[in-house]
Amino acid sequence: MKYNLIYILLISVLVSCQSKQAKIELEDYQERFDDLLFEIVPFVAKLHDSIPMSERFMPKNKNFMKTHILEREYQWQNFYRDSNYSYFQITRLEPSNNRDKYSAICGKFKQNKDGSMDSASFEEIYWTWKMKKDQLDEKSKILFLKAIKNQSLKAYCDPQTKDDWIEFPNDKVYYDKATKKWLVKE
Repeated sequence: MKYNLIYILLISVLVSCQSKQAKIELEDYQERFDDLLFEIVPFVAKLHDSIPMSERFMPKNKNFMKTHILEREYQWQNFYRDSNYSYFQITRLEPSNNRDKYSAICGKFKQNKDGSMDSASFEEIYWTWKMKKDQLDEKSKILFLKAIKNQSLKAYCDPQTKDDWIEFPNDKVYYDKATKKWLVKE
């Protein structure tokens, strides 16, 4: 009888610990991830020289965005929603000799009632350095969990760290919420 009580208590502790873990896997959500990706990419894409920043969301540039998504192999990595924001982490192929290096981009936004992004609330949190996929998967999961808990990422931004984690923000580059761009500090 005493062991049954201990067993029941142990199981309830394990279940409660699991339920408190953040659900960041894509399967945990009923989202239209392809639609959201098309809303995110104009914010983070390297635009063609013929596309002014002010026109990045225009329908006439939709084909460029589709091509860019395919060429740079954008992929969803993680997603999390709390009562205020939806957090995302996507990866993309970066230029490298062997076409085998990727970076992760993490950000957040508020969602409208129809599930679309409230673009005024969009904010990027960090970009990782480019690295091989297995290394990126390992590091970016740690970073994403810290980001959704609003924990400091400063230790991962320091250029003095042994391993490269976050490319920006850093001591010279910050994200400007008003212009939705990464800017160099003056």
